[in-house]
Amino acid sequence: MMLFIASETMFFAGLFGTYFTLRTSAAPWPGHGIALSMPEPIAMTVLLLLSSVPAHGAALALRRHDYEAVQRRLLLTVLLGVLFLALKVDDWRTAGFTIASHVYGSIFFALTGFHALHMLVGLLLLGGVAVKVSLGAYRGGPEAEAGPEAAVYYWHFVDAVWIGVFSTIYLIR
Repeated sequence: MMLFIASETMFFAGLFGTYFTLRTSAAPWPGHGIALSMPEPIAMTVLLLLSSVPAHGAALALRRHDYEAVQRRLLLTVLLGVLFLALKVDDWRTAGFTIASHVYGSIFFALTGFHALHMLVGLLLLGGVAVKVSLGAYRGGPEAEAGPEAAVYYWHFVDAVWIGVFSTIYLIR
């Protein structure tokens, strides 16, 4: 999982590099008439940061063999992630531009879209772990706990990437 996260870090580094390259060659940036709303992205950031707490708690509960707590915490993480994605879709819908509108639209939707795709993968991983825990999986000790912990690491990675996306798109003007 660490190698996969490292490769995904390079993928996002390429997207961020593209963003900043485009930004230096386009004036003004992000362009006339583009005004991004801040309340939704701030709410999304809070939701995503909060989602890391139960995700981490699920990993700790797994080590204590408290499988009910693992399920509850993973499901809470998934719920917070789904709320984030719902807000992201609304943000896209109300942006006032599309991926084809201009270069800013292209990189905006590329960065936020690939992040959303990675979130969806994380939600599927965490949901899958929650289902498997309910079916009695991961009860064999440290080796059995490696899979769920890897899913939690991936979720933390997705959170960290969002901080970069949020800072780049919404904070740095």
